[in-house]
Amino acid sequence: MAELKKTKEKKASDQAEERKSQKQLREGARQKKIAEQTAEREARQHKREKEKAEKRDKAVDDLVRLYGIVMLETQIEKTVRLYSKGYVQVYLFRRKGAKYEKLKRVSAQTTGGSGVLTVTTDSGTRVLRVGPNRQKYVDQLLRFESAAQTLLNDLATTKVTVMTPDQTSVIKDEIVDQIEKLTELRKSGVLTDEEFQTARIRLLHGD
Repeated sequence: MAELKKTKEKKASDQAEERKSQKQLREGARQKKIAEQTAEREARQHKREKEKAEKRDKAVDDLVRLYGIVMLETQIEKTVRLYSKGYVQVYLFRRKGAKYEKLKRVSAQTTGGSGVLTVTTDSGTRVLRVGPNRQKYVDQLLRFESAAQTLLNDLATTKVTVMTPDQTSVIKDEIVDQIEKLTELRKSGVLTDEEFQTARIRLLHGD
């Protein structure tokens, strides 16, 4: 009888161990499946984010190619952005949706602590005013007028030239200078990190 009891106990123990082993196998398979599903979700999310970033980068690149980089952003009565290819944006609060307008003429008139900036584009004339006793904004107005007029003059006198091999070092120095200027614009907040990277890549690739 003792031997039979011992045999039964061993059989019960073996069955318990088998059940435990099967349970561990099922739990392992479940955890593996969860891990695989999580990895798949993360991969899909990463792919979506990458596609979104690429789409955003392409959109930025397209805008830079069409209108240039931001040369100056001035807040007077409204915000005015000046782009390197001679375009401006004028908007009150949000830049999104603001038209890119081709700059034709710009002029500023100041009296004491007040002033008026007149910006003429292919879409019409924008008049921005600075009220009395606001010298800080008058200075911004004059700064924008000076930068915009300089850009218009540069664009009007730009000529297509053929570079010779002897000019390679000069070109490299100019690229370095341009990148330094872009860095300063980014530090001052005029350029976003995204716009800075796009403009820098275009300079390095000669686009």
